[in-house]
Amino acid sequence: MIPYIDPKKLKGHEDPMLSEFTYGDVERRGKKLREDVSKGDCLFFHTSSRGKRVLTAYYIVESVIPIVKARDDRLIMAKYKNPHLYDEIRGDFDTIVIGNPITSCLLQRPFILTKELFSQFSKEL
Repeated sequence: MIPYIDPKKLKGHEDPMLSEFTYGDVERRGKKLREDVSKGDCLFFHTSSRGKRVLTAYYIVESVIPIVKARDDRLIMAKYKNPHLYDEIRGDFDTIVIGNPITSCLLQRPFILTKELFSQFSKEL
């Protein structure tokens, strides 16, 4: 479960980039992505709407890549616009996750999350 913050609150920094199914993170959370997430895993993105926590999207992970390695890949750099690929590297664990574009989903209607549903998820980043 990963929080999604409105880009307006982050000076236009959209992450996750729901339009291209990418998500980047740094430091402790970047390290956790590298250690705990692998191809085929599911990442869920949530936010608050009208006082309730809602699920907005999920990615079926295609790859988890250190930013320095992703920047060396011309195909990744040509295809993706995630800010983490272009921002200054902040540490050893800057990481990008690429979701499978066929099996990942931006939900048309946010799904209200309950405590019971939260307890069924196995990992929290």
